[in-house]
Amino acid sequence: MTYDDNSLGGRLPLLEPAAMTQQQRAYYDAVIADQPPGSSQEQGEEGYAIQDGDGRLIGPFNAFLRRPEVASAFVAFAEASARYTSLSARVREIVVLSTCSAWGAAYPVYAHERTARQAGLQQSVIKEIVSGNIPDVLSDQEQAAARMTQHLVTAHTIDDTLYDRALDQFGEQGLFDIVALIGQYLTASAIANLFSVPAP
Repeated sequence: MTYDDNSLGGRLPLLEPAAMTQQQRAYYDAVIADQPPGSSQEQGEEGYAIQDGDGRLIGPFNAFLRRPEVASAFVAFAEASARYTSLSARVREIVVLSTCSAWGAAYPVYAHERTARQAGLQQSVIKEIVSGNIPDVLSDQEQAAARMTQHLVTAHTIDDTLYDRALDQFGEQGLFDIVALIGQYLTASAIANLFSVPAP
């Protein structure tokens, strides 16, 4: 599926690959190379678009082109977070959806509704999470991740009872993995909202 709408940049114009600086092009190439299967515009219904029909980056990726030096470091952080995580793919997607939906960030929610399905979450469960609910069908661990994430993102603190329950499920490293993922997607959500980045 391809997109040719210039409004996909939100408040920022989409940058033409041919007009990019060397640093912008390096970031552009890294984004294209590092996306998981199913995330290019050719992948069909289950994938999510990262480019329009002319090869221009859309979503927060287009905004990151404005500061490729920082964007490249952000990509390295995201890659390390994914490589060394103790979290299952399902838990990661629950954390991401809980974070981005709390911020009403259209593009990240759009993208991760799709990756959440690929991780094995049913559409009805995804819809509940995006609505701010915690489905009963989730495992105890998944519910703990959703509850902690939603509370931390909205109330900005965690009481001892909630912390202890999450610690029991994930351990100290797992809690760090969750909060690192939250931080990554708070950044993506803030970028998407600041620049009014729409979902395709």
